[in-house]
Amino acid sequence: MRLLVLNNLYPPQELGGYGRSLFDFANELRALGHQIQVLTSNAPYLDGDIGDEIGVCRNLLLLGSYENGLQLLNNAGDIHTRNVQNYRLLEQFMRTFQPQAALVGNIDLLNPTLLHQLVAAGIHVWHHFGFANANVEIDQLPLSSPLYHPLGGSQHTASALQLAISSGSNVPVIYTGAQTWRFASLLSTPLSVPLKIAYAGLMIGSKGPQVLLDALIRLKSLGIAFNAEFAGAEFGVDGLNPFQRYVADADIANHVQFLGRLDRDTLAEFYARHQILVFPSIHPEGFGIVQVEAMAAGLLVISSGSGGAAETVYDDVNGRRFRAGDGAHLAEVLQDVISNPARHEQLRKRARRVACRCFDVGASSLKLASLMQASLD
Repeated sequence: MRLLVLNNLYPPQELGGYGRSLFDFANELRALGHQIQVLTSNAPYLDGDIGDEIGVCRNLLLLGSYENGLQLLNNAGDIHTRNVQNYRLLEQFMRTFQPQAALVGNIDLLNPTLLHQLVAAGIHVWHHFGFANANVEIDQLPLSSPLYHPLGGSQHTASALQLAISSGSNVPVIYTGAQTWRFASLLSTPLSVPLKIAYAGLMIGSKGPQVLLDALIRLKSLGIAFNAEFAGAEFGVDGLNPFQRYVADADIANHVQFLGRLDRDTLAEFYARHQILVFPSIHPEGFGIVQVEAMAAGLLVISSGSGGAAETVYDDVNGRRFRAGDGAHLAEVLQDVISNPARHEQLRKRARRVACRCFDVGASSLKLASLMQASLD
């Protein structure tokens, strides 16, 4: 198949896991023999060397920016100009590449009329939702077209979409997944004190890094030794300042490091030197890629289980859970890990098997390709 992949951001320029998910799908579909062309924006403020990429056009113009937090374009003339340029770019793309289907991800800061443009040209649009609560109004999507196919990145997301669409139509689940092969061969660090604790995600309050910091302060008061590293880009005008002040005020700066955003090779090294990944998200997640990556790497994942994150980590089955937003409960779970290391080592081993068997992006891509192909037959 000739497949167009459309997303607002695309690695190595990434912010969170959505662009990375579409990047993985594109590469897996290409490996299956499909022709892939990517249409996205250029966001140089997110770093990343894009000099040698093939099959990626970064000429889409966003209706705003993610630099120093979300910044919306508010000049009507500028918005109209960008919408017209994007319309013409997509027309040119469809004329030259002639895609049979499109895989669409996050269209925040893009006009949803691009999707109407695709279906009007007779192109099947497979819209993969990574968030349960889409920022685009549902009634702006081409739901009445038989060529438009919404997909959920988890059961949680699919269920939320079905309720929002209100048509009773089924929303297939294509798990967002992770490249588990990158991490499955890493050697696990045995559970022991000092605990080596990891956080990976945007440094923003809705992701809950402050909940982990609260739990770490409680561990310190109990005399439990730990070292914690926070990997992830800062987001918002305040950046890391609130978290750094929290650490300084609690006098745990010698045991906490903020590493910024890591690329995938560095992320593997990051997982390899830790025993535990804490996933403390407060806002309901669409899926939670880092949980699966950490499970594949052999870490014990302790999760808030918010939203779709609940579908990968089950308490005392392949990881541990704690109440979202409750640093005291998280500290209790961490104490239990110290008290019962053998039991938790078994959870880590089981989690690695589950991640590779159930949540690998290769398996998700096979299912996605099958759905696409069936619609064209």
